[in-house]
Amino acid sequence: MLTVIHNSVDISREQGRFEFLSSEVDFDGKYLYVGYKKPIPHVYLNLNHPHGHGNANHTLTLSYWDGATWQSVKGLMDLTFGLTRSGSVKWNLNQPNEAKTTVEGVDLYWYRLSLAPGEEIEFKGIGPLFSDDYDLVQVIPDIMDKLPTGQTSFVRFHDEALKDIVKDLRKAGLVIDNTRLDPSQRKQIDAYDLLDKEEIREAAKYFALSKIFAWLSDQPEDKWDQLSAKYQSEAAGSITPLITVDIDNNGLLDDSERAEPQPIIIGRL
Repeated sequence: MLTVIHNSVDISREQGRFEFLSSEVDFDGKYLYVGYKKPIPHVYLNLNHPHGHGNANHTLTLSYWDGATWQSVKGLMDLTFGLTRSGSVKWNLNQPNEAKTTVEGVDLYWYRLSLAPGEEIEFKGIGPLFSDDYDLVQVIPDIMDKLPTGQTSFVRFHDEALKDIVKDLRKAGLVIDNTRLDPSQRKQIDAYDLLDKEEIREAAKYFALSKIFAWLSDQPEDKWDQLSAKYQSEAAGSITPLITVDIDNNGLLDDSERAEPQPIIIGRL
């Protein structure tokens, strides 16, 4: 889904919603480039250290190409809290004059990430998740004690939650459908077609919790199974009927999309 280039090498490994990179990335003074077919407003960084165990002295810089030079993104919000934990990095939609450019021979909308000189941090995955471990901790403060052995985050469960949400919308027959587009250009929705992750975040959080407790359960109706069912129900009740969708598939929040979120502002196959 995303193309990730570091030190002139494409380290994208999986053609899925979340990229578990082919090599761990060490910000060692070199840029990390993240590219997609249209503008995007967020990525999730899966770090190599657990929630809250990082060094808070990092300053992340993120730039986009405006057709002539690299510009700092407007509205940057670092939800990794200085790279102390895995989490999302968000920025405004509709960056001024955002344009495609070519990085290592690949023409996409690119975002360039870097740290201050002398700063280093390692991470091993990047993608468009809608929830993160911080969300889980707000519901269950000791949830990080349940991490799978050898893992530093619940990224697998957040990814599964996102996949389920997208799959459910697709099963409902929902597609990107704009009468200005040729019918052949209709497409099923994907994660970056949902323009406001906050509209999905609550549901994604509870879906992830449900999956974590289902994983912990070893028999029907045990306490973990019951918690899984509880949060599955919470998730279903948290899905807003009004979702802002990229109708024309251009990665921008247009006037028609901004005016009024509609019941998924999309057509049916």
